Amino acid sequence: MTNYTEGPSDKDLDPQAADKNSENDPHSGDGADQRRSNRVNILCRMKIFHPSFGEKHVNVRDVSDEGVYLLLDVTTLPSMGSVMQGQVQGLLEHAPLLSLKIVRYDEDGVGLLLVDDVE
Repeated sequence: MTNYTEGPSDKDLDPQAADKNSENDPHSGDGADQRRSNRVNILCRMKIFHPSFGEKHVNVRDVSDEGVYLLLDVTTLPSMGSVMQGQVQGLLEHAPLLSLKIVRYDEDGVGLLLVDDVE
């Protein structure tokens, strides 16, 4: 079995933790928590695709009915609002290809919203 990363830290599990977005970071959102559904902490792998970087395999920190949070170096990602494709890895069945819109950056990774179609 492959060990991908350590699980979420205590600060990741604290719903009262302050958003770490920087006002000077061009990737940052407005810092407001806009979730409408609960997150589930999970550790799995996802393959993401975008013309700006090709294909990457990354770790998932948490998921919800509306999106996913990926742990990765955000300096190689496209700008806020860009849409990429993603596919969960390691399932027993073939996972669907998902369209994911970048809605949040922070020092640990990126928050992606599930969208119906590539815009």
